[in-house]
Amino acid sequence: MKCSNCGVTVNTPSKYCPICSNKLKHKGTNTIYPKIKRKGNIYLKSILLISLIITLICGYIDYEVNNKYTFSPYVGLALLSNYITLFYIFKSYKDLFKLLGRYGTILMLILFIWYMYTGLKILTNFVIPILCIVELLFVDIYLFILKRKHIRKYLGILIANVVVSFVPLLLIVLKMIDFDYIAHAAMILSIVNILILVIFDFSDLKEEILMFFNY
Repeated sequence: MKCSNCGVTVNTPSKYCPICSNKLKHKGTNTIYPKIKRKGNIYLKSILLISLIITLICGYIDYEVNNKYTFSPYVGLALLSNYITLFYIFKSYKDLFKLLGRYGTILMLILFIWYMYTGLKILTNFVIPILCIVELLFVDIYLFILKRKHIRKYLGILIANVVVSFVPLLLIVLKMIDFDYIAHAAMILSIVNILILVIFDFSDLKEEILMFFNY
């Protein structure tokens, strides 16, 4: 703000002008430090958008296949609980990429154990492949943010894509699914992600691999 007496600009929360000692009238809480937005807000908005899109797609597929809503309400509730959980975790966790990786892995293991115990095909036909697609979309969003911030974690992103691509492949090979369209979509998205990363960010990826192996 400017001093009303001498006209000097003051960027500190001081009550008096450092030049003429005139009392300053602050319009707000000025500070010399900029306001920093947490990256979690971008992720949370992205998660909410993706969750709504997936819920709508599942509702459409559910109604077209079964002529009624059978599994889509459960998918919507699962995504809602997932969003609420991540909302509270994001507020206190620093490395969001590690968070997504660990959270996705734990959730995937829980779903596999649930399937082995109950034998529900809905888990392997829809829930697990959709979770793979969600994880891949999160990776895409993270990569977009990293490219803007000029931070290098390409190797971790490539590994994440490779790992996620094996999950729907495993479901198909072990014949654990009857409706394999979503699993194939997850595999295709993973392969596309890998190709984009290798083709367009090969030099950065190569440099990071050399740094990882101390070359």
